[in-house]
Amino acid sequence: MISSQRGTIFKDQEYGKIKKCVSIWLCEDTADIRSDTINRYSFTEECLRGDFREEKKNYDLMTVVVLRLGRKGENSGEMSEEMFVK
Repeated sequence: MISSQRGTIFKDQEYGKIKKCVSIWLCEDTADIRSDTINRYSFTEECLRGDFREEKKNYDLMTVVVLRLGRKGENSGEMSEEMFVK
């Protein structure tokens, strides 16, 4: 999703124009231990040497949300946009 923006959203090395992507996965028939759950995965920075810190907007370009449908709860709460994009 990010690389497909090249040539449409940004050209050459205009990486500052990249838009954040959210990928939402709906999983049916999951194992009971995973059913009725929502997990969000995103990038974080870990500085291993030195003191430089990149601005979050420069690396936090993708979020993956996995919704596992299941039997555990019955409409156990409403979903909001904040659950998907932080």
